[in-house]
Amino acid sequence: MTSYVPYNQGATIVTMPMITPAQDHVLWSFFNAMFCNCFCLGFVALIYSIKARDRKVLGDNQGASHYGATAKTFNIIVSVLIGIVFFLSLIPIIIILSSSRPY
Repeated sequence: MTSYVPYNQGATIVTMPMITPAQDHVLWSFFNAMFCNCFCLGFVALIYSIKARDRKVLGDNQGASHYGATAKTFNIIVSVLIGIVFFLSLIPIIIILSSSRPY
């Protein structure tokens, strides 16, 4: 007769830490480079995003997160500058339109 041996006897369980892939922000950088290229910072952000994507493909998660964080910083700077320029350009337009209408 054969004896019954449970499957979990002598099993080894290895827990691996969850590695979240670094964000490269390529789409945001591409948008800023094409439409909001203030002081060429959009292209700089795009370069860092591509470097982050290359590092992610190579498996260097630390390098990818570093380049991704730099790209994110440049994207935030470009977005804030474009927002400021947009709102500052609206002020003269509103003043001109409001002064041209007689009341």
